[in-house]
Amino acid sequence: MWFVANQDIAAGEEVCISYLEHDILCESAYRRNVMLTLDFKEDEDASAVVVDGPGIPVVDSEVQNELMAMNPFERLDSIDQLMQQAAGEAPPEGEDVEEDGMEAHGEVWFECDMQNLRILKAITLDGMGVSNKALELWEKCVEFTETRLPPNDESSVVVRVQAALCAWTIGEEDRARVHAAKALQVHDLIFGGGVLRFRRRFQKEFCLNLRKESLQDGRPA
Repeated sequence: MWFVANQDIAAGEEVCISYLEHDILCESAYRRNVMLTLDFKEDEDASAVVVDGPGIPVVDSEVQNELMAMNPFERLDSIDQLMQQAAGEAPPEGEDVEEDGMEAHGEVWFECDMQNLRILKAITLDGMGVSNKALELWEKCVEFTETRLPPNDESSVVVRVQAALCAWTIGEEDRARVHAAKALQVHDLIFGGGVLRFRRRFQKEFCLNLRKESLQDGRPA
């Protein structure tokens, strides 16, 4: 295993690592401590922990795969409903809605849940050819990674690459170059290798059947 530090480390200084996944580090201290407690009490049911909202992230890989298996229109509806629930603006599935309309349920999910839902919605809109709205979401994802996650987090490179490709698709070339340049800068800081390594790592992004308009049309990348 190897680690990238976000500050200088003096010789002989103790180095600590987090037991939490990087996308949990933006949560409140209370929620982070709950997650740490769960990690060290394997026999306890996570649902038994009382917190303001779910005790663990909801939009895990299983939920994401289930959403991606839906047709795009059904997926968008499901994502929007989940985003309302994540923000505490809708009752959980199966609960009755008050006669006077949708009431806030008050249970806010983990911030990484909302981020994962944004990413899934952006992917869906891109696939439907609604790339202008997808770009707005990709840029919200960029803002989240760069303001809520640890400095120079690798996920900021990933979402900036998608924002760049999305902007390029709709002809926003200057916008695309800004995202691409920033992605390259952070990637080089973390992994080194400059442009060549960056291109090797993200070449597959150009081959994904994500956007209706092909990016392999001879334009420079």
